[in-house]
Amino acid sequence: MKNLKYLLALATALSIVCTVNATVQFIDDFNVTTGGGNLGYYNSHLSQSGPLSPITWRGISSPITLVTNAGPYAGKLYIDIDSVRPDFGLNDSIGLDDFTMKFTFERSGSISYFRFYCCNDSAGSRSDFVQFYGLNQIASGNDASGYFVSGTYPEFSDPIEPKMVISRITSTSVWAALFINNKAIVMDDDPFSVFARKSTRSTPNNYIDFYGRNDAGVHLTIDDLTFFSPDNGFDVSAWTDDSDSGISSSKTYTHTVNLFGPTSVVNGVTFYGASTASGSDWEMYTASGNAIAGHHNTASQINVTGASTNLLLDFFYKDSDSTAVTINGLTAGATYIFTIYGMGFDPAGRVSAFASSSGAAITNISCDTYGRGNGIIVKHTYVAPSNGVFTISTTQVSGSWHWYAFSNESIPEPFLFTSLILFFLFLFRKK
Repeated sequence: MKNLKYLLALATALSIVCTVNATVQFIDDFNVTTGGGNLGYYNSHLSQSGPLSPITWRGISSPITLVTNAGPYAGKLYIDIDSVRPDFGLNDSIGLDDFTMKFTFERSGSISYFRFYCCNDSAGSRSDFVQFYGLNQIASGNDASGYFVSGTYPEFSDPIEPKMVISRITSTSVWAALFINNKAIVMDDDPFSVFARKSTRSTPNNYIDFYGRNDAGVHLTIDDLTFFSPDNGFDVSAWTDDSDSGISSSKTYTHTVNLFGPTSVVNGVTFYGASTASGSDWEMYTASGNAIAGHHNTASQINVTGASTNLLLDFFYKDSDSTAVTINGLTAGATYIFTIYGMGFDPAGRVSAFASSSGAAITNISCDTYGRGNGIIVKHTYVAPSNGVFTISTTQVSGSWHWYAFSNESIPEPFLFTSLILFFLFLFRKK
């Protein structure tokens, strides 16, 4: 009977690993096998896959948009003085309310700009009140333009991977979050800087639009355009003491950080104190670029007991701003669980919009879910991308998020789980 319990536990863990991956709906790698040319030729869909394919590309105004299997732009979508879109509405066609769009973007030269839109109201229309701009020009504060100009993001070098996460809350409420190379990027700065932007107008079709303007000697290309829908979101649970913290010395962690607090040990796991908002393999930052603030609690304000109390004595935050935590050094393709440990600050109402670079549906979470002084745990299971970087951002809805502590747990490979299950099944059958 004891072996059966082990078997069931291992099977549960295996199910976590096997269900975490997102569902790819569409991929276009632009690798045409014969010929090449303008969009009219490209409608043969020679390079698309996924359940939504084939999707026809549509050029707007005077198309100078090419796909070819020869020359310097082979295997890429080349945009020159043109607006181009997949002629497809993600919502009205299949009801895809939560999805992520990502692609590889490369620019030669430093003068031209590039922008992309998401959630247009119809094909061929770009109504300002129903669209989200991508790659905004933060440096000049001109977020309405949506330009990607040389010098806007000095920390990124071509090629880059923009990723926009779209989540529909109601028929008239849509959230969008933007990531570049899996780091959170500002979506808007009015009335304050945000990592996730909300539209309160209907966006019935979710059309995508790419726009480029090339100057002499400057070229813009797009590659590996992918749409995927999330299979895993944010799990929220109460936290009362060490026993329900989920923290265990039997687990393997890549990160365990006690933010603005002292180094502390919980259930045999050391959480390293961080007096500043960064470490060798992680960083916390704001959308505005303003410095993170720290706050001290007293033990009498905390209802969580045991050694866990030490994780709630201090926190980082920034009012009227958005915050994000990025971790790096992860193994590409490996599965992890990112856990945030928090506590209610007010009786109720302090809500933030959570978004992740993994493409989880943007979700409103209140740190006051279980009341003032009571613990809350937020978990997200994800698969690390090729660059080994993962980010969770929080955008103030009715209050800033307070960051007390976080951990990142490594989940063993499915093959190992399968081997162990078979081993324990063998022992059980021998009994």
